[in-house]
Amino acid sequence: MIAALRAKGLVIHSVEKTGLDRDGQKIYYGVYSIDECSVDRATELVEEYEQREGLV
Repeated sequence: MIAALRAKGLVIHSVEKTGLDRDGQKIYYGVYSIDECSVDRATELVEEYEQREGLV
């Protein structure tokens, strides 16, 4: 999904993290954030989705 959003022009930053799940097993996950320069484009994409799905 992140790759698809980047392909649509969004600048998305990521930080890889590690942690433990509830069973104590090591897990890997990412924290993602949209760059400020992409906020308008992200809003447009959400509005397009809402209209396409009849959510508005």
